[in-house]
Amino acid sequence: MGEDRTSTQVIVVGAGPVGLMLAGELRLAGADVVVLEKLTAPTTESRASTLHARTMEILDSRGLLRPLGEVPNDRRGHFGGIPLDLTLPGPYPGQWKVLQTRIEELLGQWAQDLGADVRRGHELTGLTVTEDWAEAQVRLPDGTTATFRALCVVGLRRRGQRRAPPGRFRLPRRRRHP
Repeated sequence: MGEDRTSTQVIVVGAGPVGLMLAGELRLAGADVVVLEKLTAPTTESRASTLHARTMEILDSRGLLRPLGEVPNDRRGHFGGIPLDLTLPGPYPGQWKVLQTRIEELLGQWAQDLGADVRRGHELTGLTVTEDWAEAQVRLPDGTTATFRALCVVGLRRRGQRRAPPGRFRLPRRRRHP
């Protein structure tokens, strides 16, 4: 089978909450985005369930709070067992409880509705970087490989992942001229 080559402006490696939010934000800015995710389906475990005031403000600014419905709120928290009062001024004081699985579902749908191309079962296996582009070698769900080319690659490591993705994403710095 011939090798598939896909070109885009930005490749986001990882379809967790941060990768999906980034994909949506990049689409809002007009960038073409492909999200590559190793997992074939969203995870069913929630590693995080607490959203803080700033996160709630950002979700609200993107119209993403309403789809969540009523979100439980705890105005008290703790740090190392020391109680904290989180009733700071602002529209979303406290800690808000939403399972990570729900946030990923919401952000994934939002990013896709904005035009992000989310590809599950696509594992980054290698990365080549030149001054003009980055080329990602990817294992597809059927075990074949494909090459994706982009101007920029953003790698996001999942919590608990022991090593960085291939290439460690050390991209060369370029000076921009006016």
